[in-house]
Amino acid sequence: MKTESDPSVTYVPFPISLLRNLLIDKVNVLNLILNYGVYHFADKMNYNLQDVAEQIIYAYYRKNLPHNIQVLVDYYVENEKIVIDDDKCGFEVNGYFSPEEESHDILRLFETDQKFKDLSVSFYKMSQTFKFFYLKGNYDAFKVGNKIAKTIPENEVFAMINLKVLFNYIKYDKTESEIAQLAMYLGIRSILGKKMMYKTNKKMIVARMFGYKNHKELEDKLHPKLKEFYDKYTHRYHFDKIKTDLELNWAIHTYSDHIRGLYVGHGKSLTYEKLAMEAELKKKDNRISELKEKKARAKKNIKSIFKNKNDKENPPTLKTNPGKQNQNNDKWKNNGKPASNNYYKEDPF
Repeated sequence: MKTESDPSVTYVPFPISLLRNLLIDKVNVLNLILNYGVYHFADKMNYNLQDVAEQIIYAYYRKNLPHNIQVLVDYYVENEKIVIDDDKCGFEVNGYFSPEEESHDILRLFETDQKFKDLSVSFYKMSQTFKFFYLKGNYDAFKVGNKIAKTIPENEVFAMINLKVLFNYIKYDKTESEIAQLAMYLGIRSILGKKMMYKTNKKMIVARMFGYKNHKELEDKLHPKLKEFYDKYTHRYHFDKIKTDLELNWAIHTYSDHIRGLYVGHGKSLTYEKLAMEAELKKKDNRISELKEKKARAKKNIKSIFKNKNDKENPPTLKTNPGKQNQNNDKWKNNGKPASNNYYKEDPF
């Protein structure tokens, strides 16, 4: 597929798992990402059946229908279910495309032929998406994207890629370092999501760079062909080199100073001062939380010590029927006379 410059359209989404072979099969991987992005956009598109019918007729007159729809339309034309005017080809005298009779026939067929309707709607969505993105291609891209969508695992992580960057990497040869930059950039953006900044770590960045949700999944599923690249980009020198390139050329910000992991960020309004402030405030918050926990543990320990000490100094004594014993002892306290009944109104215990 080809594209023309369109400043109003920038990003398409894709599942992070499509990145897994980027370092060894750049063009194929990026085409799969494009196919899914086109399908995803088309699948979410609203439509009305009148527009769908007109799109089918327009493509029919220009012999631009996908084969499976072309076969159905030809069948209905031969059986006079769709009336065709090869002279006008759907256009009025004033030059407007207005195939009223043909559209009416197709709308009537949609009511009885669900397959024809579904294929037509899909074709309409694909055609409008290509027009929206200034793309040139065929219906196969939509089918490939649909196939990818059906294989996406539950809770998959998604990333967004800029169309200009995507086509630049498809069209032109890139060095391994440049491909690694794209992979790490997309990995970091998948971590950020809609957030401007976020705390992560090297293992997570590398996992996303290679198309995995986390480091554990990477260890379980990494293809042997990628082991060499994985070993290379987990090495501090190569990891830091790519990270620095992203900060110089891809508007990525990172910050790490006496903390576990690192903060990453992206955005026109983001500055290193903002990122550092976020990191230092979180660091202070963590220190305050740790201080509170230390105090709580100290208090708990001291209470335990005092409790153990009191238990040793005042060991419990074994009593047998204490109520009867106290009653016998106190019976003759009042000059040899039995104590008043009032004495027993309160439970001595």
